[in-house]
Amino acid sequence: MHEYIHYIQHLSTLYGISISRHHNLLFCNYKNYFSNHNIIHFPLTWTMVAPEMNDYFEAFNRIKGDREYGNQVDQIRVSEIEINAAFRENRAVCLDTFNNETNQWSEKTLKFGYYAIIESMADLMQRIYEPEVNHNTVPYQVVQKLCKSYYPQVVHDNRMMIALCICALMSSNPGYGFFEIVRFAKDHPEMNGAELYREYVNSSTIRFRNGVTTTITKYFEHQFKEYGKTVEQALGVVDYYREAFDSALNCAKTGDNLLLILLYDESISSDNYFKCLADYFGSPYIEAYNQTLYPGRNKMPIDVAAAVGLELLYKGISNATNTNCPRLEQCTRMKINSYDCINGNQWNRMQQCPFKEAMHFFQIDGKTIQPDNNKCQLPIHA
Repeated sequence: MHEYIHYIQHLSTLYGISISRHHNLLFCNYKNYFSNHNIIHFPLTWTMVAPEMNDYFEAFNRIKGDREYGNQVDQIRVSEIEINAAFRENRAVCLDTFNNETNQWSEKTLKFGYYAIIESMADLMQRIYEPEVNHNTVPYQVVQKLCKSYYPQVVHDNRMMIALCICALMSSNPGYGFFEIVRFAKDHPEMNGAELYREYVNSSTIRFRNGVTTTITKYFEHQFKEYGKTVEQALGVVDYYREAFDSALNCAKTGDNLLLILLYDESISSDNYFKCLADYFGSPYIEAYNQTLYPGRNKMPIDVAAAVGLELLYKGISNATNTNCPRLEQCTRMKINSYDCINGNQWNRMQQCPFKEAMHFFQIDGKTIQPDNNKCQLPIHA
């Protein structure tokens, strides 16, 4: 459930589409590099393959916020001055945190941005159907604790907090966007979360540097079409996900959010909620600790398999600190023969496996792939 919510976030929000589109462009660069080189050294980092993406990654690093936080967090507060500074500087919002054990506030030490919003939203969704779930405060409960001080009227309304998160993800800076949508919600206290989302995206505009303005819904539609192009460029084929893309695009055109509409539909039971979402948006490839889930009854659709394979190759070729196969841990748990998949040896593997199939699909299984010993941190054996 938790990972499925991330799939929906990437498919049905502006910031999610932006991240997915840029990662697809990165994968395209790697695919082109594989095609144009017969000898490939790893690690092959994005700075070597796609240096033109530096501006994007710099901007993302400013906005993403903290995924981890070393101190205990019992309360959170924020100042309007800091919120406005985050907007001007296009960065995450720095929050103050309070630790009950030390009885002290730490000022501007927790960066609130994209990570906290997507994980808090996934946690809130999960708690509706699994109330006993237990996650760390950062990043999974930051929104909940922030609302206690900044918007206490909704602190017991999980559905409204979920709506605030989705609306925030329609912003180019989700951390700042969260406070923007809270202000909007305070001006419309009569609306539920689904109504708030519809009103927000249909009434809000985006202003570009050249002075041109457009509505969020129109911009979303345009961005989604661009996103679809990058998927096809990266994978070479779009089969199963084309219907999911069409469904998401239809939602973008109407200004509705199906996740929220279903959430407020009292006639839909918790057991059927995710089935309704999956019937409309499809299902992603989900790799959990003890199982792997993917669409298709007996065979994974070709575009899903291509996406999984390309990500496997990217992880395997770009990591300088771990040269083992990215699937080593999972294959070991599943008792799949993987003794030769360490220290980069997986690139020469002869037996069939998902990694080997990915190499074959993207036509690199006949190339020479070897470590750059000046950059790889290979383990030393006695």
